[in-house]
Amino acid sequence: MKCGAAAAAAYVIGLAVGFAAAVSAVPLATLGGAGGLFVHPEGDLVTNLIGHLAFQAPGWHWPLLRAPTLAWPRGEVVAFSDSNPALSLLAKLLASVRGIPVNLFGIWLALCIALQPVAAVFALRGLRPAEPPGRLPTAADLVAAFAAAVLSLATPAWLYRIGHINLFAHFLLLVALGISARWCRDGRVPTPGTSILLLTVAVLVHPYLFIFSAACLAAPLFSPGIAMKRRRSGLIVWGVAAEVAAGIFLLLSGTQGGNGPGYGLYSLNLLGPVWPQRSGLFGADRPAIDATGYQYEGFNYLGAGALLLLASATFVLWRTAPALRREAIARYRGLIIAMAALTLLAATPRLTIGHVVLLPLDLHFMARMFGIVRASGRAFWIVGYALVLGSVALLSARLRPGRFAILMAACIALQWADAAPLRGDAMRYLAGEDQADRSLPLPADTALYRTVPSCGLFGVHADEWRLQALRAGAHLADTRLAHEPSDEVCAARLTAGLTDPLEPGETRLFLAEVAPQVRPPALQAVCSQVPIGLLCHRAKQEGQGSALDPLGPEAPDPR
Repeated sequence: MKCGAAAAAAYVIGLAVGFAAAVSAVPLATLGGAGGLFVHPEGDLVTNLIGHLAFQAPGWHWPLLRAPTLAWPRGEVVAFSDSNPALSLLAKLLASVRGIPVNLFGIWLALCIALQPVAAVFALRGLRPAEPPGRLPTAADLVAAFAAAVLSLATPAWLYRIGHINLFAHFLLLVALGISARWCRDGRVPTPGTSILLLTVAVLVHPYLFIFSAACLAAPLFSPGIAMKRRRSGLIVWGVAAEVAAGIFLLLSGTQGGNGPGYGLYSLNLLGPVWPQRSGLFGADRPAIDATGYQYEGFNYLGAGALLLLASATFVLWRTAPALRREAIARYRGLIIAMAALTLLAATPRLTIGHVVLLPLDLHFMARMFGIVRASGRAFWIVGYALVLGSVALLSARLRPGRFAILMAACIALQWADAAPLRGDAMRYLAGEDQADRSLPLPADTALYRTVPSCGLFGVHADEWRLQALRAGAHLADTRLAHEPSDEVCAARLTAGLTDPLEPGETRLFLAEVAPQVRPPALQAVCSQVPIGLLCHRAKQEGQGSALDPLGPEAPDPR
């Protein structure tokens, strides 16, 4: 076989597993972007899809990522609706050629699934010793590659994030882990081209992926045996790469956003990685470990198979000769330090174990420093992958092939069974099962759509009605973003919504808590009761009737 046969065999396994997973999980209707999951989407996907489609309206604007039809007329940046700016830019280019918007989210979801095992194999190979050119693949190579590929698809934290179109791209974290592991193993420091490319793609998918990947790429700077001059040059390269990627985001968006509230609440519970949550073996309804009320955002259960794998690797490492153990730890010391730092970020500032808060501190300076990583518990994602794939790498090198294959089969079986509830939820989600049609009687001449109030709309389906209006060709006067505006801005919007007359062609939805304050004559509108409030409309042309049934000057309380 030719040079690189071992690598080629490993990646063929990853590709085959990924392709089979994507084909079985993503129906053609969802893949095409018009059916399945996208008929009546729910949750965060609605907001993501609104930004993705609104951005494709004809014409280019500056900053490049601004969509005027998203919060018309001032516009909003699609990054703040978590609409995957990199994918939305590609979609806008295609829409410019086709003349109609295109939904690429179905293809993106399939791509994330297909690339997950390939990236896991890439990371695994970085955590194993470098192989001589032309080495043929061994049985351990093939088993290790297959184990890494399948275990990556049964990662509970990854399956749990399928409802977030951007943060489902864990393959970027695995690529960062693989690159960093190679640099640590080979005694290298960050290189500019690779660092800039990865971090730019990551920041244009989601800033969290950028931050976690950047932290991982810094690992070689803490490796032993690197001369101070090379360490300084590596630090400069790493810093420049991070600044370039962040600068590109700033240039295209016009802003880098800001810190949001909640840092320390959405953290990692120290029992989270080992406590069985959403487990197929210990109970799919077992309550989540949560000491703050929000640690579901830091969901990081590793899974029964992964825990068996870690326990086995710990035992084998303990039985390894001290000199060999010290050599292995020294080789990846930088990566170990980087993973420890990410774990600390994920678990602080309040260290929680179970329902007990170990450090009931309110560290404002940490909130100012790390507030941009509001859901800090997610920083453990890449640590979980490092633990699992590092264990596979260690066991493949230290165990006899037969024992290694038996152990991997047991770990895969346990992990696959334990992840069954999350995997089943993901399959149903991708197929668009259990969706509900909540369409509103939207007047046909609606050109502008507004929701009052426009802030704090969690728990209701206002976004789904915004998406309905957008699909009907209307501009949106407001939308829900990742970081909501201040209370003062929301109060001003509420006052304007209740007092400003509707523009010709405007449809305005008043939610139940403000519907009793609506006075249709003052708004120059015709209003009709809908299940959660009032829907008011003003025809585009004077004298033109409305499709809504008028309620009269005093609108009843719909609650």
